[in-house]
Amino acid sequence: MNDLNRNNLELEIISSESGGFISANRNIFNCIKLSDNSKFILNQAIKGTPMIRIGDGSTKVMLVAGVHGNELAPQIAALNLIEYIHDLDLNGMLNGTVYAIPFASPKSTMENSRYLDGVDLNRSAHLPHTVTNVILKKAKDLEVSAIGDFHSSAPNSNPGKE
Repeated sequence: MNDLNRNNLELEIISSESGGFISANRNIFNCIKLSDNSKFILNQAIKGTPMIRIGDGSTKVMLVAGVHGNELAPQIAALNLIEYIHDLDLNGMLNGTVYAIPFASPKSTMENSRYLDGVDLNRSAHLPHTVTNVILKKAKDLEVSAIGDFHSSAPNSNPGKE
């Protein structure tokens, strides 16, 4: 079932296993521009992985952030992109459909953790019923032509390992 906010931003919870209170992580919450859309997404993320649909064109793309909950910059950027793309759509300037998942694992983001219940979601897409498996199945079902899965690393970290 899809929910709409007052700006007609369409959202679907695609996995209920991953819900979390993003606002509990002050590192990300203090960087989020609180608009009607971002508040709506944050409230829905309590229920699980939110997927936002913007537009209705035949070309379909998917943006994913937050596979690792401690990689905050892509999640903030995803919320900003949702605002920007939604404005384009409202002004009739979007030629296609964008599916955006700003928080693949809200629980991991809440906990500022790379893992969801001890599982690295970036290494578990092949396992049935994991959040990333659900995302891949959704992309296939929606027949998206491209997926961008956005990550980040901290200064002096070891990308891909921590």
